[in-house]
Amino acid sequence: MKDVFETIRVEAHQRVMTHMVLGQVSGELPRHLMQGTKETGYIVNKDTVTEWYWDNVIDRGGKRYLIFRELEVVPFSRLFTTDRTDMVKILRNLAFAMTKLPTDFIQSHNGFIELWRIFVITHESFLFLPKTLSDIILFTADDEIRYEMYGQFVKAQTEVPFALCHQFTQLLYTACTLKTPYHDRDVREDRWNHMPLSILQCKIDGQLARWIDQNLVIGYRTQREVTSAASSSAQNLSWWLRETAQFDHITITETRSFEEMVGQSSEARSFLTQQRRRASQRVFWRKKGALIISVTLASAIVLSIIGNYVVQQLKPPYTAGMDGPMIISEFFDSLNALDATRMEASFARRVKNPFEHEVTSLFVNSKVRMAYEGKDTIITADQWVENGKPSIPSYAMIYGVADVRIVQTKENSYRALFRYFIPDEDPDAPADETFGASGNKKAPGYWVSESEMVMDFVLTDQKDYWQIQDIQVVSSVPVGTYMIETHEVETTMSPMMF
Repeated sequence: MKDVFETIRVEAHQRVMTHMVLGQVSGELPRHLMQGTKETGYIVNKDTVTEWYWDNVIDRGGKRYLIFRELEVVPFSRLFTTDRTDMVKILRNLAFAMTKLPTDFIQSHNGFIELWRIFVITHESFLFLPKTLSDIILFTADDEIRYEMYGQFVKAQTEVPFALCHQFTQLLYTACTLKTPYHDRDVREDRWNHMPLSILQCKIDGQLARWIDQNLVIGYRTQREVTSAASSSAQNLSWWLRETAQFDHITITETRSFEEMVGQSSEARSFLTQQRRRASQRVFWRKKGALIISVTLASAIVLSIIGNYVVQQLKPPYTAGMDGPMIISEFFDSLNALDATRMEASFARRVKNPFEHEVTSLFVNSKVRMAYEGKDTIITADQWVENGKPSIPSYAMIYGVADVRIVQTKENSYRALFRYFIPDEDPDAPADETFGASGNKKAPGYWVSESEMVMDFVLTDQKDYWQIQDIQVVSSVPVGTYMIETHEVETTMSPMMF
């Protein structure tokens, strides 16, 4: 919608009000968003913080409007095109203003902020909308707005206290290129490998370009070292302000767009071509891997029936020809598919599968329930996390890994960092829960346990193809056990009858 966040000056009953377009009317707003005390927004001008109140949200002429007392504001996101030259200074002013907000104002589960909460009065004065209005905009906006102003900034494997520091670095990148670093799907599929400013030959200060590139790939350990978990992500922006103080005087003289810079750099075009290939391979193996493995297993069965045991034993695994990171990715994709055979296909002799018990047990359980109840009970963790952790069917469970990151530690050695989800029980539930009249336990949701895990893999190519020679669990840090909302779903398949 082109006129979203446009403002109209309306004078009525001797009062001058501003009407801001939030989007098209798409059904009634949830009641809880329009009930209770209105949350306060804030206007921050340098060191001065002033409370800001809004009047109402109305639907008129097919559009939804936010009404408040007259105030000239523009969406912060618009400044990247209108005030690109001064964006380093503006971003530093904005970061400073956010450190002045109350500690609980952002209220974000992942630390990132929706850009539709930020409006500009002057280059040193900003309006911040409260969480209630942000939720109303989220409900009203279309998918494009949600992605452009929030979704594309949310990067997996970012510590919550460090999230705003990372988001502001992304905004610096956006000011230099007129495109966010993780906008394209290929970048996200390629393990968040952004286009370096040095390859783009962006016409900005070289030291600033190097700082942006380095801090977009900053590691977990450094994120924890430079921020405090006891502080809000907004308060932790003080680190970002200290780091960028050296660039306060810099103006952005680059006038080209990202696409224009790519068109003028053969190195950038080569980078995108290789990235597209890597992303395509990753998507292919995620979507088609099960089919390919099924064909391979069927071939193995035929060979075993005709007695060709020796040939079967000497046959290279389906992972032959893959490099180390791809083999390890296949290991985790197979875990999510509950396929122990695929997981162990690339194992050298005497290598033990650390997840064998859980995978085998859940595989048998899921197949039995599918046969007798007609229900697919397993939802993979990566699918659930990618979809925003929605509620799940009451009969289902979450299992698997998500946000897998693989780094090479030395020759033929790799380290995998990932989130591990496994079904659990309410830790506070009594041992003798009362059963409902129907004989079923009544629970408000489903419980899952999450851990942050680190595993080391050692590979060998003694057979002219790579195999996993050793797997070691380096660490497993519990994140917590929490409840997931569930909903009832009608069964579409009839259970087996005897």
